[in-house]
Amino acid sequence: MPAGTEGPMVMRLPRFGWMAAAFAAAGCAAATASAQVTVRLRTDYRRYLLFEPIVIRVRVENGTREPLVFTGDAPNAEMVFDVERAPGEFVRANDAPVFTAPFEVPGFGHGVVAVELLRLFDLPESGPLAVAVRVKTGAEEFASGKLLLDLVPGLELARMDVRMPGDPAERRSFQLRSIGRDNAEHLLLRVDDTERRLCVGVFDLGKLIRQRPPQMMMGGDGVFHVLHQSAPVRLTQSIYRDDRRRLETVFHGVIGLDARLARDEAGNVRVLGAGPYTGDPIVAPMRAEEGRPPDRLPDRAKPPR
Repeated sequence: MPAGTEGPMVMRLPRFGWMAAAFAAAGCAAATASAQVTVRLRTDYRRYLLFEPIVIRVRVENGTREPLVFTGDAPNAEMVFDVERAPGEFVRANDAPVFTAPFEVPGFGHGVVAVELLRLFDLPESGPLAVAVRVKTGAEEFASGKLLLDLVPGLELARMDVRMPGDPAERRSFQLRSIGRDNAEHLLLRVDDTERRLCVGVFDLGKLIRQRPPQMMMGGDGVFHVLHQSAPVRLTQSIYRDDRRRLETVFHGVIGLDARLARDEAGNVRVLGAGPYTGDPIVAPMRAEEGRPPDRLPDRAKPPR
């Protein structure tokens, strides 16, 4: 499991030590708030690629007899997210509701809800963020600690700009970018709609071993493929389907240095020169990942060429 970050503890980021110091006092104070209701935050990572989904898991511990009802016809509690770019510089929330499903915390119990931060806030620029949550009930308010995150552009390793088969008006920019997380280098795929200036998806392809450069190729069926080495004896083939905003992974075994992507006679992409995946010390199950709703790119950003 990836090492996460959790409030109310304040996580310190090396590049933004000044910000961590500024928030430390506030985070410690929040941790010692009234024991009636305790609010804690957790994420999978401290560092996220710009436009990558950021899932905040909020745990609410209710030390009162009455349930805390956040949704429905008669709510008695409210959850408010506060996001700061710098101390006192708050990011304005959009009109999206915090909850997409009913949420209630029983008396003397607890509840956990996962909230995707980019659904609530427009975050088109890289930089540090401090995230906190307040639970309001009646005349009382209970705050979490401040969770420090870092949005980064990542290191661009490769880019491919293409017109989508079957619809020449649709153009996509496929970018492979790397960032550091979990004390390792991760490879991520960012997909932009260059005509509409939208980021339509960001996907973590897993750990990257730089024994061989990653490869990209689009098939005649419009399916986009990435092949990279993710473990000493494992290759990861990432398959992205733009019409579904969906990415799937298939694993292959390393048998030499000749593994490559290639098109067959029908124009579909295949992996050649690799063997079956039989396992390694880092077990990685098959997985699929859904893209998040599109976000507008910064106005001042130039569309990829």
